[in-house]
Amino acid sequence: LQGICLARVGACPLSCLRTVPPPTAILKPLHARRTRPAPPAPAGALASARQRALHVSTLRSSSSTPQDRREGQGLDLITTLSSSTQELLQLHEYVMFRPQVMGSLSLYAARFAAKDEGHGGTRGKGFRVVRHWLRGQGTICRDMLGMSPNTFDALKRNLTEDGGLKGGKDISAREKLAIFLYVSRVAASTRQAAGVFGHTPTTIGLAFKAVLRALMKAKVYRRHVYLPPPSAPVPARITDDPGLNPFFKKVIGAIDGSHVPAHAPAALRESFWNRKGKTSFNVLAVCDFDMCFTYILSGWEGSAADSGLWQKALENGLRLPAGKMLLGDSGFPLSPHLLIPYRGVRYHLKEYSAGTKNPRNAKELYNRRHAGARSVIERIFGVLQARFKILTTGCHYDLQVQADLFPALAVVHNLIRRLDPAADIEPDLVNDDASGAGEDPEPHAPPADAEAAAAARDRISKKMWKKYKP
Repeated sequence: LQGICLARVGACPLSCLRTVPPPTAILKPLHARRTRPAPPAPAGALASARQRALHVSTLRSSSSTPQDRREGQGLDLITTLSSSTQELLQLHEYVMFRPQVMGSLSLYAARFAAKDEGHGGTRGKGFRVVRHWLRGQGTICRDMLGMSPNTFDALKRNLTEDGGLKGGKDISAREKLAIFLYVSRVAASTRQAAGVFGHTPTTIGLAFKAVLRALMKAKVYRRHVYLPPPSAPVPARITDDPGLNPFFKKVIGAIDGSHVPAHAPAALRESFWNRKGKTSFNVLAVCDFDMCFTYILSGWEGSAADSGLWQKALENGLRLPAGKMLLGDSGFPLSPHLLIPYRGVRYHLKEYSAGTKNPRNAKELYNRRHAGARSVIERIFGVLQARFKILTTGCHYDLQVQADLFPALAVVHNLIRRLDPAADIEPDLVNDDASGAGEDPEPHAPPADAEAAAAARDRISKKMWKKYKP
């Protein structure tokens, strides 16, 4: 036990031992009570004992009597450990004191082990689990946390420095972040996570919310989710594709709504029903062609239409750089900042594979190329949901926590994309479009905006068709 204590802390940290003097000091009060010092052993007696020990030691090899051998061993021990009667007394009293020392060591070890294994301690079960994931071989860190160890460390630094994430007596900031990522990654319940990390469900819930708040802090969120500046160059996705350049040179990304499961209270559930008969949030998201989120509007009920969310986004301060545009589906209105497809015309790529593969007119050509470029928003939704299963199952926290979950995980996604772009899972996840043309009623837009946007779209489609070579 003493070896265990010394191995863990470098020196025995027992407060009880720090106040207990060594054995020789303990003996002094006992001697002080005597009226006079104990007389030393007679020199002749001590010499006789030593001679006797030497004699027995010599006879041990030749004597066949067990009693002689035992006597010799005892005298060997006495003459080896002590050279005087005074030292024998001190040795005797130290042996009597030793159980107190060992008892204190046992008590300390038991308390340390209980703290190490129980629901607490910064070096408890959760500490060991996280350390194993971060130091483990292969893909265990990506499998459990959705990112590499280096990306995890970078995210932790960002949250502790800018997001105000702090550790406590029983749980570190690193473990809190691991709990949040693990719960989001596998959609674990608080009880399941409590079993994995060795904490109570209450501690798991508090850690999850603490990381969520840190991710939503303005200093953290705006560092990772932002629109490009007006001086940003034309995206490589546009310049490298002759079918898109120069027709879409003003486009900086794509926009769409995504439904995330919502667990709403009964009194509010009706407004959360979407057209598929499930309760959800409708999250409006914008992404660039590097598959990073650049704008998110979250918290609206599943019954809200994409066109309504677009208007809410404009009212809440969404401002695109001057002259820039986004690719939206037919659920969005005609707008100077949006390029949407022609309604009633083939749009999805699967529609071309089922019939005539080549476009038959300018509108079909425009729609086909529009769909190919806009599919980036479907891919980013697919990658985010594949990495964090909680976005497909929802969680049972309050509505505000549920609403903040998508943008918080978008921050994590963007960090992964920028630090480890090869880490995207399921690269074949391309939902060719979950919201098709004609699904929604045609949204209304101000007449002037609608006419200007329709004219701009017609000019682009005619230029495409003019240069098109089947």
